[in-house]
Amino acid sequence: DVDEGILAGRARVLNALLLVYSVIALVPLAAILAGRGLELPVPLRIICLVLYLVLLVATLRPRWPVRARAGILLAINAALGSLQLAVGQLAGHGRISLMLLPLLALLLVGPRTGWAALALGATLFALVPLLLRLGTGAGAAGASPAYWGLQWILWMIVMLVLMILFTRFQILQRRSMIAARLARRQLEAESADRQRLEAALVRIGEEERRRLGAELHDGLCQHLTAALLNCSAL
Repeated sequence: DVDEGILAGRARVLNALLLVYSVIALVPLAAILAGRGLELPVPLRIICLVLYLVLLVATLRPRWPVRARAGILLAINAALGSLQLAVGQLAGHGRISLMLLPLLALLLVGPRTGWAALALGATLFALVPLLLRLGTGAGAAGASPAYWGLQWILWMIVMLVLMILFTRFQILQRRSMIAARLARRQLEAESADRQRLEAALVRIGEEERRRLGAELHDGLCQHLTAALLNCSAL
């Protein structure tokens, strides 16, 4: 019952997140497609458009499984984070997008998926500058490998702290929900037992009243009547 409640809560949160993402992403998508604010090559614009269409389909399909829709959202987030990190490098918001990836996975799917997403985000963070350097030369990443490595370590420290805290919170929340559900069931069982005891007391009292009435009618009343007849005869 607790797992079903958690899954229903995740579904509601996922619906809200997909709707918010779909609405908010319209403005930057229009700017990217129009070439204003951020000029990207045509293939990257097409990728952004395809990602948004996939996001829109996941938003309009609320009956799809939660894990499938959450996987779509996480994949889009990972792709956008990698794209932001490749374009804006350390000056952009790619690290923040990759930071959201394991947190969303933890909240929407579970701790195991969250830690797997953390490993994926850390790998993307480490691979993007390497791919940039291999693809366009030694100075493509805009920063030294040592500086990238330091930023990766700091990012990992922050993410490990957040993931541990959120994981412990989810475990404690689930235990609290289970304890509350068990306490409620115990209270319901005790209430049912009390109602059965009350019904049994009422039934026993009624039976005792009937027995006393029968004894008075068949015993004492008969003796008094016989005594009255004897007295009358005397």
